[in-house]
Amino acid sequence: MAVPCPYCNRLRNPAQDQDGFICSPKDPNACLPCREMVELDDKIEEMRTAIVEMEIKRRELKMHVNSSHDRVTRDIPPEITAEIFQLCLPEGLPSANIAYKVKSLRTLGMPLILSAVSRRWRQMALASPRLWSNVALRLMERNLHSLPILTNEWLERSGECPLSINIYIRASTTTTNTSIQGRELIKLACQYSSR
Repeated sequence: MAVPCPYCNRLRNPAQDQDGFICSPKDPNACLPCREMVELDDKIEEMRTAIVEMEIKRRELKMHVNSSHDRVTRDIPPEITAEIFQLCLPEGLPSANIAYKVKSLRTLGMPLILSAVSRRWRQMALASPRLWSNVALRLMERNLHSLPILTNEWLERSGECPLSINIYIRASTTTTNTSIQGRELIKLACQYSSR
């Protein structure tokens, strides 16, 4: 009685097959469609590997293209670039009311935005301590664990520059956790109080 192969659905007769009726794709005696499917799967896997390698190479090339075509880093001295970066910062920090009306403090995160443009811009932003001298923290449940770590990194990047630190905690969302983390942030800020 003929039974379909579970791999290729080709009808095979178990009585005539020495190895049973299942067509194993890796078996050299497998039916032609199964062997072709295995060969095709192998080629597909080779292509996927080649694509991954090409994507890695493309990212590397894109980084070099970006750095060689970036007029800011190529034509402008680093000191002037640092001043331009400084001009991207807001004039003053918003009051607590404004900070909570705006969904995010994007303008205060400008050093992060500048450092995300390219590797060279990141190097220049990290080498500009004044860029990191204004710190605005908004304490919320979702950032309780990461905020102290990020704040410490931010403060370290400010070098020896005078600091302006603002911590916003909305009274209506204050919980025991936010109160504890708020105290931890204040302790962290106090370590830099000499500036």
